[in-house]
Amino acid sequence: MNTHRKTYSSIRDIKKTLTAKPGKRAATVKAA
Repeated sequence: MNTHRKTYSSIRDIKKTLTAKPGKRAATVKAA
């Protein structure tokens, strides 16, 4: 459950990032 929660948090972070900037989004996707 803890791991699942961590993953969900990461997904939210990525979503936040792609809403922020397209350039930053590419870097986030690469990191993930």
